[in-house]
Amino acid sequence: MTRLPYSHLNLLKPTEAEAATCVKIVQSTTGLVARHLNKRFSLPISLFLSRRGFKPNNITFFNMGVGLISGLLAAFGTDSSILWGAFFFQLASVLDGVDGEVAKLTDRATQMGQWLDTLSDNLTLLVFLVGLTIGLYQTTHDFLILVAGEVALFSFFVLLAIMLLFLKKNTTSGSFVTYDREFVGKISQEKGFLPRFVKYGRYFLKKDSFALLFLLLAAIGQPQLIIYAVALGTTVGWLLMAYFNLKKGLAKTSVLSKVCLSRDEGN
Repeated sequence: MTRLPYSHLNLLKPTEAEAATCVKIVQSTTGLVARHLNKRFSLPISLFLSRRGFKPNNITFFNMGVGLISGLLAAFGTDSSILWGAFFFQLASVLDGVDGEVAKLTDRATQMGQWLDTLSDNLTLLVFLVGLTIGLYQTTHDFLILVAGEVALFSFFVLLAIMLLFLKKNTTSGSFVTYDREFVGKISQEKGFLPRFVKYGRYFLKKDSFALLFLLLAAIGQPQLIIYAVALGTTVGWLLMAYFNLKKGLAKTSVLSKVCLSRDEGN
């Protein structure tokens, strides 16, 4: 009998196949918060829904709705509305794993589903960020909030473009998990300060980590730090990814040049 990753899953009496899939899901989860917190909630939900015929894409659309609610609540700008907005954003982070887990439990994983999940993740963050920026600016009239929000949005789209271009050019996947494994993961194995920085810093750019951080900052009454943190994190993120993309591109060009030169010398 396969040993389940969390003891409370025994209450649902999973089959051997379901238990094995749950183990694989947890083992492949790289996010620290996702593995130690979110999956404890998402896996029981996924087991329940998969047994009742729920389609993964429908779950993704539902999660988009949760994300939209988070942004709408944050846009009111009051302490309580922002806290509730952050709570729904954290809820969306937990539910974010459900569609993929149901797809794996029911053997319905598709590339279209991966792209839809990627769209859902980023749309949720975008809506919450815009809503929070609007809400805080309306209540505080702090120009720095507006500037930080604009920087965060610009950097968000640049980082998003870098990741999407990599997936489109180098893989057949629509999941940022693949980008993390195939590009960021390989960078973190290199020697030097920047690769080490990427190795540990990438965990803070994962949705499971920053969603919980957003909730904690809202809970202690410091929601403006959310916008500053996103602006800083996404800016550093896209600059580093652009640098390593350029570095790898130059390395490939150098190799190709040497190959062409050796061929010319051979002729």
